[in-house]
Amino acid sequence: MADEPKLQELDKLIAKGKEKGYLTYDEVNDALPSDIVSLDQLDDIMMLFGSMDIEVVDSAKASRLPSEPSGQTADPEPDDDEPAEPRRIDLTPGPVGRTEDPVRLYLREMGRVSLLTREGEITLAKRIEEGKDEATRAILSTALALDKIRAVRDELRKDLVPIKELVDYPEEEFTEEKEADLRRSVMRELGTVDRLLREREKLLDQARKLRAKAGGRKKRRGEPPWKKHEVAAQSKQMKALQTLRTLSLQPSLLDQWGQDLKKLVEKIFVAEREIALWSDGKRPAPAEVDAFLDSLSEDREDGDRDLYQKAA
Repeated sequence: MADEPKLQELDKLIAKGKEKGYLTYDEVNDALPSDIVSLDQLDDIMMLFGSMDIEVVDSAKASRLPSEPSGQTADPEPDDDEPAEPRRIDLTPGPVGRTEDPVRLYLREMGRVSLLTREGEITLAKRIEEGKDEATRAILSTALALDKIRAVRDELRKDLVPIKELVDYPEEEFTEEKEADLRRSVMRELGTVDRLLREREKLLDQARKLRAKAGGRKKRRGEPPWKKHEVAAQSKQMKALQTLRTLSLQPSLLDQWGQDLKKLVEKIFVAEREIALWSDGKRPAPAEVDAFLDSLSEDREDGDRDLYQKAA
């Protein structure tokens, strides 16, 4: 029962956003429950707004936007009465030929079985997109994202990499003129993502300073002063994610960024183990050092072992 008022406030906020087509940071900040302090919780709420095409803007931009309902510009809902276009290929063999042929029998049976219903295909596609978005959000939440985006922009600017290797685009539509236009467009959009991520970092830095200034004290009334900055930061990250999505970057590129992030996390984990081993005030025995070194990943540089053996 305690959650009902919170849900009602959120429902009212969503209804207001659908009516106008946007919400301001102040409106979101005032309507959010006071116990929402986690960035993950804010991220989920901003994702919810994004899925409903509700943009979160500042007050200055809101004053320039139309206040009438945005229903006229919304995409029409699909008509459930219209028959869905068949997507499965009919593999049933014709009357000519041997019906006892095991390959033909197999194909005929496969043609009769629906592996996924239309609803199942839609659900699976949504889950795949959600997984991609989650992985991309994880990358964008790190400083590594800025380095990678700037590196790609530099490679494009210096013509060091073909645009085909970065963007998933139909091969048959590629022309020399189209490739040049696409290169400029991708560089421009990556610049937008770069700017959004830098603005997000600035907002998060301001939020951290406000938290540190407040210390452990809790305000009696109103929202914490840093929440508005965190909400705005999440909005910047959502816009960066949406921009990357429109670019249709090659999955292999995002996969490589994810692998680089994973390696970075592994290095941090190893460094923490090293610090814990050497900072306990006791000098470990050589056998303990060897066991620790053997547990490290095989791709570490050979010089690391020499370094630790010299330190021992």
